[in-house]
Amino acid sequence: VIALLAPNVTYWLVSFMFQCVEWAQVPWLERYRVQSTRTLAKNTVTKTRVVLQVLVTQVLQTSVVLVGLYCLGHFDPSFTAEYTWHTSTWLSIALQFCAALLVMDTYQYWLHRYMHENKFLYRHFHSVHHRLYNPYSFGALYNHPVESLLLDALSGVLSTFITGMESNPPVAIFFLCFATAKTVDDHCGYRLPFDPLQVFFPNNAYYHDVHHQTRGIKHNFSQPFFTFWDGLCGTQWDPAEFHSKAAAA
Repeated sequence: VIALLAPNVTYWLVSFMFQCVEWAQVPWLERYRVQSTRTLAKNTVTKTRVVLQVLVTQVLQTSVVLVGLYCLGHFDPSFTAEYTWHTSTWLSIALQFCAALLVMDTYQYWLHRYMHENKFLYRHFHSVHHRLYNPYSFGALYNHPVESLLLDALSGVLSTFITGMESNPPVAIFFLCFATAKTVDDHCGYRLPFDPLQVFFPNNAYYHDVHHQTRGIKHNFSQPFFTFWDGLCGTQWDPAEFHSKAAAA
């Protein structure tokens, strides 16, 4: 249960941190804003609707995953089961963690791209997320509930189970919270040179913002960590090039 609730708590804590940055409008931080605040008007959904939708989706997502785990025998609703906590070496944990990053990136790239290429899936499901032309932190998981289950929840389940991470709950919880924080960071709207998630990962708010623009919507499908699938599949648009052209237009 903690493994399911912790990412939700992480989502709102990290979102609130970035929202405070936006509210403060500190000049030296505002120069790192990817888009002007004026483009917020292009968003076709209110922030109140976004918050409510994310909350409803998180409740639904958590409930469905709990039922799924119960059916598979991985969850005891009485909370009396004794779980085995494995002691792993730092090397094995690091290998598991890196493998999970790759599993999540691979799954999300191909499903995300397919949701754009399939007109039915885009029109009825993924287009909800693209109501945010100018993304912001707590809109990171503003999706249709079906997409949230298929893209977000299932990618987390697959990443932890394929790598065997589910047998080590603390590592699984940390990974899911890390992935959630990274997704929020990718939508924060700021290109911060001191943000470790943006420094160490090529896929960041600057990179992902291209995908939220009308001209870049068929590019930069990769999420949430790396960009190699975009590079290999010819769907990458260098954000520096994109934003320079957009500024000149």
